[in-house]
This record gives sequence, C-alpha cells and structure tokens, in this order.
Amino acid sequence: MRARLGSAAVLLFAFVAALSVFTRVWQRSAFEDLAKQPGGWLGAIAIVACSAIVHELLHAIAWMLVAHVPWRAISFHPTWRGLGLAARVDTPLPARAYKIGVAVPALTLGLIPIVIGIATGSGLWLLWGLFFLFECFADLIVLFTGQIRQ
Repeated sequence: MRARLGSAAVLLFAFVAALSVFTRVWQRSAFEDLAKQPGGWLGAIAIVACSAIVHELLHAIAWMLVAHVPWRAISFHPTWRGLGLAARVDTPLPARAYKIGVAVPALTLGLIPIVIGIATGSGLWLLWGLFFLFECFADLIVLFTGQIRQ
C-alpha cells in the first residue's frame, strides 16, 4: 500500500509540475491543444491501443539489450487488471537489468514526450507524455518497492 501511495504521489507531482511549467513557459494551458488531436477521439483511442503494445515491446527490447536475453526467453501474457498484455522475462536476470527494462517505457513514452512538449510548446505532446507516464503506474511500484513480480 505504501508503494502505491508513493507512486501515486510521484505521478501527481509530475502532472502538476509539468502542467505548471508548461503554463509558465508558454503562457497558456496545455489543454488548449486537445482540439489538435489527429483523428479526434478515434485517433486518441488508436494511440492508446498502440501505446499499450509499444509499452510492453519496450520492456522486452530493453531486457534483450541490457541483459542480453534472447527473444524466445520473453513472453507476453494477458492481464485482466490492465485488459491487455504484459511482457515477462522467462529466464533469471540481474535485478538491475530487470529494473532498467521496467523503467524504459516511463522514460521513452512518458518523460521524453513531456520534455518535448514543454520545449516546443506542444500541449498535445505534454498531455500524451503524462498519459503514458500514468500508464506506467505499476512499473513505478516495482521500481519503488524493489519487488519483482514474475
């Protein structure tokens, strides 16, 4: 429970900080760019669906690169909580390599788009980065607790 609250606090801080910095730098709200979403709501739904797959592939690719795990040692299992897939390593690997693989989606899908959004004034990039960061909630719990669930 403590790790969940800690992860929630980190996410809340990231949301408030990113939105505040964007507003201060660009003198407008990031939410003003929602109307610029390509494809409207259908485009947003497509991005969410694709991002879930990309998120899990990023875990797998990171484990392959950092821990030199072969593709056949990674499996994808359905998750009912997330209504999607979850990548798993089916072979032992160092905890540090596992944690790097866990962190990669938060960095690439969350942090990098947030920075791009703030740097370029794209509220849409910022909002998508925040959404993808929120998608990494369970990953943050793993990183904060050090508990590895397989």
